Amino acid sequence: MLDKDVSEAIYNELINFNLKYYINSLSNAENINPNDTCNSIVNILLNLNNEQKEVFFNFLKTVIIDTASTILGAIDGTTFIKDADGEYILKYNNEDIQGCLQDYFLAKAEEDEYK
Repeated sequence: MLDKDVSEAIYNELINFNLKYYINSLSNAENINPNDTCNSIVNILLNLNNEQKEVFFNFLKTVIIDTASTILGAIDGTTFIKDADGEYILKYNNEDIQGCLQDYFLAKAEEDEYK
């Protein structure tokens, strides 16, 4: 059950905090420093309509989920990363957790998709 708790906590942090932070920051030109690399993205987004912005942010969500899934799959031993396909051990409160991290993470993503 620890796998599920950790996977869902990671999902919640990435989607409910990080993604929302990016959406809010990139949706408001006043939040961006002109010297910031995000400034170029904000300028692009300002030229998009709401539907196009939604497509962009959904793509960003997909990238975040796919990236985390790959990392969790490597820890679980179900995804093999070129030149780094050894055995990984993840500990939480001094307990090894692995085996179902990716599955629980993707299940949470799918569950949220249909809410």
